[in-house]
Amino acid sequence: MSLENYNKLQAHSQDDLRLLGNGLPTLMNAGLDILSEQLSTEKMLEKIKAIIPTQGWVMYRDQVEISADIPTRTDLIEGEWVNESDSLKVKLVSTDLFQVTRMNRADADGFTAFSEQKVVLRQHLKNNITCAVYRCWWKQAQEGEQKGRWLPLTQQFIGFSNEKEQA
Repeated sequence: MSLENYNKLQAHSQDDLRLLGNGLPTLMNAGLDILSEQLSTEKMLEKIKAIIPTQGWVMYRDQVEISADIPTRTDLIEGEWVNESDSLKVKLVSTDLFQVTRMNRADADGFTAFSEQKVVLRQHLKNNITCAVYRCWWKQAQEGEQKGRWLPLTQQFIGFSNEKEQA
């Protein structure tokens, strides 16, 4: 299904929720470059520093913090950072080894699109912000049984917001 046809269906799904049982998200045509690699703690910290993050969050073994700062603790499990054009997702794989994924917008290719989703934060994390904002990326299958279907590609942290979560 083309993005144009999908967006027509999406508009009708919002008008009458009984049509599909739920409203579909709006998809916006865009491109995404993804680079994923496994790095040591030292190299991972260099990648975070290199994007000069303006917002971020980090999960340690005992707490989650909202911070754009470079992590200083050694018990990092997962985190995401963003600046105006790039985002970085970090996940612990094993001792001193992290999966580091850098994402940034690219030219639209007609087969990649995103929807935006707001996720309400836990009460103890709220400090002048109410939710985290993510782009849910979709890729249209070009062959096989899934041809023409919009399939999930990845999720990209793009910052925080004071807006309320939208269903």
